Amino acid sequence: MTKSEETYKYYLIDEIPVKVKLNESGLKVASYVYNRESKDFELNNEYLLKLEDHNKLLEVESVTEDEFRDRLKTLKTLGKIDGLTL
Repeated sequence: MTKSEETYKYYLIDEIPVKVKLNESGLKVASYVYNRESKDFELNNEYLLKLEDHNKLLEVESVTEDEFRDRLKTLKTLGKIDGLTL
């Protein structure tokens, strides 16, 4: 699978944009969260566990890629993230 063929699902977990990489079988294998220090998305698989939170302590919303990008733009406008190229 090449980089351009990689498949992702997009989520807001307590309003935090998280993109989740899927393998060829559609299983969640990695999660990426924006890091303010590196100004890029970084691997953070703690969010895979948060997606499977069976106690529902966190608000988890599945969103489209466009909704995900819109949320990132909003955060960038509010100054909560910077340096991210969308």
